[in-house]
Amino acid sequence: MDVRCTDCNQNVEGRAIYAGSKVYHRGHFRCSTCQLAIRNFYYTCSEDGKPICYACKSVQHPVCKKCEKFVGETFIRAEGDPYHLDCFVCHGCAKPFPGGEYYRHNGAVFDIDCYWAQVAVEHCK
Repeated sequence: MDVRCTDCNQNVEGRAIYAGSKVYHRGHFRCSTCQLAIRNFYYTCSEDGKPICYACKSVQHPVCKKCEKFVGETFIRAEGDPYHLDCFVCHGCAKPFPGGEYYRHNGAVFDIDCYWAQVAVEHCK
């Protein structure tokens, strides 16, 4: 069986790396951006299908402040940090903020109703 390395187009014998439908010599599985060897996690560039290392991917797409996963093209930035739309929600009711308005209290963010409910509970103790 003739298996060729995606990078150098030479025959691959022995140990190889299979990434998706592509095969690489172990030393040829490199990030298409920085050209460093990929040792652990990698992503596939949607335009050309080439591998991208975690570090280069994080530069291209920011990481969500809450879940620490990459955010795609649609995200919000609150207080300078990127969030998935589903991650930046009210701490009290887990719903998005009406009109984008939120209030910070004790390190958490609340919509106006949950904010006042939280403040009232704390003051009534």
